[in-house]
Amino acid sequence: MKALFLLRRRAGEIPDYFHFEPYLYGPCSFEVYDVLATLEREGLVVRPLHPMPHQVAYYLTERGKKEAEEAVRALDPQVREHLEAVIREVSAGTK
Repeated sequence: MKALFLLRRRAGEIPDYFHFEPYLYGPCSFEVYDVLATLEREGLVVRPLHPMPHQVAYYLTERGKKEAEEAVRALDPQVREHLEAVIREVSAGTK
């Protein structure tokens, strides 16, 4: 959620992007959960069972990885740069 929010803030207007609102632990877009459910039904992501339901992790399937790579290649280069920077930042755990 954090990466999606940061991308929205840094890349500016992205057509058909998520709407964020303040929530318990920061900005949240409940639309993300609908998209994740659709991606799961389509076999693009999997969600292993987790003992704590609010700490759900999703993982790309092989097909999901291929489609994600194609989607990244199709991005506007400037948006792609913002996306890569946000991914590095969030993955490193920095603020």
